Amino acid sequence: MTVLFDSCKQLRHVQLSSKLFKVTDCSGSSLAANCPCLTNAKLTQAMTDATIQQLALSCKHLRELDLHRSCRVSCEALQRLLEGCLLLSRLVLPQQLEVGAVVRAMSSRCCCSLSTLEEEQLQVLALQ
Repeated sequence: MTVLFDSCKQLRHVQLSSKLFKVTDCSGSSLAANCPCLTNAKLTQAMTDATIQQLALSCKHLRELDLHRSCRVSCEALQRLLEGCLLLSRLVLPQQLEVGAVVRAMSSRCCCSLSTLEEEQLQVLALQ
């Protein structure tokens, strides 16, 4: 999977499936590091803070991110994501994360353009 992302530098949209045996957190980090033009991503349950932090560092054009299956992501990693991806306007989170904590952390230090925050159950919070 890593080799694929090494050769797809202009990739803008991606949906990783957990049904693919080779999709790991390493794949997610490779995706983020090698695809700086990424604007929309839907990630799998294999993703952790390492992938989210690499997205924050490398994917400055990211506008939509669906993490609803990524239950091993911390609020701290999401804060870094919001600080690094200022164009992010839609974020879908797993139900396991306390959305209120994310919103509080976001509002205290973030200047991103996030306008929609969703939980897995599709409860939508309009932020602007």
